[in-house]
Amino acid sequence: MFSHIDPDGQQGARVVSVDMLARLREHTGKSLQKSLGGIIVYCIRSAAATALLFLLPWVGFAQASPAEPQESYDPIVLVWTETLGVPRLGQGFVVGDGTLVVTAHHVVHETSGKDKGVDLFVRSPEGSHWMAGVVTVLSPYLGASCDAEIVASDPELDLAVLRTPWKGHPAFGLADDDSVRLAERVTVAGMTYVLLALSSRAEESLIEWKGIESQTLPVDFVAVRQDTPRFIQTAAVGSLGPGASGTPMLLPERPAAVGCFTSVVGRKEGETGEVIAAKGPASAQVRELLAKAGQAESLNAAEQQLPQPPDAMEAWSLWLEILSAWGRKQPQEALEKAQALIELRPGCGFAYRIGADAAARSKKDDLAETLWQDALSVDTEGAATRLFYASHLSKRDEHDRALEELDALWQAGKHRSTVTTLMVNILSDRGEYARCADLLTEALKDEPDNAWLWYQLGGMYAEQMDYVPAASCFARAVELMPENERFQKALDKVKKKADNPEAKD
Repeated sequence: MFSHIDPDGQQGARVVSVDMLARLREHTGKSLQKSLGGIIVYCIRSAAATALLFLLPWVGFAQASPAEPQESYDPIVLVWTETLGVPRLGQGFVVGDGTLVVTAHHVVHETSGKDKGVDLFVRSPEGSHWMAGVVTVLSPYLGASCDAEIVASDPELDLAVLRTPWKGHPAFGLADDDSVRLAERVTVAGMTYVLLALSSRAEESLIEWKGIESQTLPVDFVAVRQDTPRFIQTAAVGSLGPGASGTPMLLPERPAAVGCFTSVVGRKEGETGEVIAAKGPASAQVRELLAKAGQAESLNAAEQQLPQPPDAMEAWSLWLEILSAWGRKQPQEALEKAQALIELRPGCGFAYRIGADAAARSKKDDLAETLWQDALSVDTEGAATRLFYASHLSKRDEHDRALEELDALWQAGKHRSTVTTLMVNILSDRGEYARCADLLTEALKDEPDNAWLWYQLGGMYAEQMDYVPAASCFARAVELMPENERFQKALDKVKKKADNPEAKD
């Protein structure tokens, strides 16, 4: 049960000027203007002006009221991302014509810090590494999965928009700027309890589906830059925490999204102690991202809504059981559940992929190959299926076949950073360092802040005894991901080699 908190202080929007921020800097000894990026803050709580913002780990107390009933939470989806073999789960919500999914940037990208698996709200304070993952979206409404493309993202805002083929999927509208500025409460809805259960590693395989849970939180302030809402911060966190990133922040009175929850924020207010809040980019930022990416047309609602399949809940329950078995490292159980889903939904490529990988982990190589071939025949255009199949071939030392699949993906520009990493792993073993360097240099044009690509590029230079550019690449990797000790060791090694090329390792 949540206890209701009403916003205190002035009940309308109030502008905090730059002069006021200057006085606050004197009070706190910190540059709030730098923290807030020079934006104007529309406050509902008068005490918010003295806030000093910093990220905090999840705190599990609740300060919220139960949400008023919404028309439907069908647009809320689960987001599965794999980066270099490491899966993570997050949430998202469908907008526009049903093909667009809004989520947090860190849900679909590997970032600096210890954010493996379900979102832990632990970020590196210094590094700015990010690497795009391979994304799959799972819809409770459809009981289905599909591959998703990252069509727009902003690391600073921690915002990303995905594209799926689900035109007509139930979708939220995006609230207009005036509604965002004047919002005094937001409803945050999601299935965070599912993600926490999936990450618990408990022996029980059953996850009880209770539908979408929601809560209403008071708005603390809306930050505005150049008359456009930039982000929203609440005055309470409620039950938000790990796994909630990507959930929608909605107007309580109608299903329109005012923002996307991305992080928990703490504020020190002198002797009153810490106040926990939730934060996320405003809906206007979604529109701006899509406009820059040339995808704004898809924000128009679809003429018809996809009907809900009669077996949607049965399929969704199987998905939860598959993911639970996967998280508990029970490949045989995952295989059995995947086969049950395949029987129910024979056209589901992701189920074949999960089943194939589970079969391989269960040492059932012939079955794994059969399921992979089924996946390829069902998902003929699926770049993700071909990518994971190539990874499977590489693990089996079938490198020529793996390279054939990877090269086709490279030429098509699909999953470029992951494809590059896998190709370099194979080609470097063959001594093709110059080709590897060319591939990495090209991939870095798409992801210049990808520490793994810089690390691999440094390795290619080092293998050719070109230690100065190798050191430069390793130094960049360290800068982007300072918590990775492997990068620092590589940098120290090539520096010694540069000083004394004859030195032994």
